[in-house]
Amino acid sequence: MQEAGRLDKAAIIGQGAERRMQHELARGTPALIASTAFSPEQYCEKLLDLALQILKGESVPPAVYIEHEVVNRSSKKML
Repeated sequence: MQEAGRLDKAAIIGQGAERRMQHELARGTPALIASTAFSPEQYCEKLLDLALQILKGESVPPAVYIEHEVVNRSSKKML
C-alpha cells in the first residue's frame, strides 16, 4: 500500500502486537489503527488451573477466556 501511495485509503488492524507493529504505531503510520496483544504464558496458567480442577473432580466452566490487550497510539505502554 505504501508503494502504491494508498496508505491514506487503508485501515490496518493487526494481531500479535509485534515489535514492528508497535514501531509503526509509535511512528504514527496513518493507516495503522491498532493490534491485539496476547500473552501465551497466560494460556498455560489457565490451562493448568483448569486441569487441576478436573483432576480434583471439581466442576469447571464450559469456557475459559483470556483477556487480550488492544495496543494503539494512545496505549500507555508498548509491550
